[in-house]
Amino acid sequence: MTMSGQDRNGQSPRYQPITSSSDAQNLIAAFSNSMTQLSDLLEREADLVRSGKLKAAGELASVKQEMAGTYVNLMLETKAQVEKLGQYAPVQVQKLRKQHHLFKANLQVNMAVIATAHEIAEDLMRQTARAVEKTNRPQLYGAPMMPQSARAADGACGIAFDQSL
Repeated sequence: MTMSGQDRNGQSPRYQPITSSSDAQNLIAAFSNSMTQLSDLLEREADLVRSGKLKAAGELASVKQEMAGTYVNLMLETKAQVEKLGQYAPVQVQKLRKQHHLFKANLQVNMAVIATAHEIAEDLMRQTARAVEKTNRPQLYGAPMMPQSARAADGACGIAFDQSL
């Protein structure tokens, strides 16, 4: 199933129709539980990232992907059957909408934490690359009092060629 709610053949999935209050309650409960479990996992991942335990956070990726897939499937099914859900369980639908709103806010916070960690990691890599580059610069010969940065452009690698050839 794709994010557009269609399967690989471009067809809308066929959901089991909601024909009773019990069917509506079951779908709402499944979707609610899916959001709760995914939210808890995202919070655990964000806590690990905040504390610098990136390897442990990375190990949650496969579980997160599976839970996200379940969430998307249930969200699409709920969306497709919202009319019947509202007919059979209107109070629970309102509670589910509130929960989904809070879930989306939690998801945004999680994404901000992950994005910040990604930016910090990129900055550390750039700083490390600059430090390595400085130690690997060739010693240049030139005017004795001329600073090296004036002799070679910052970050440029020098090349040499023999003009006598």
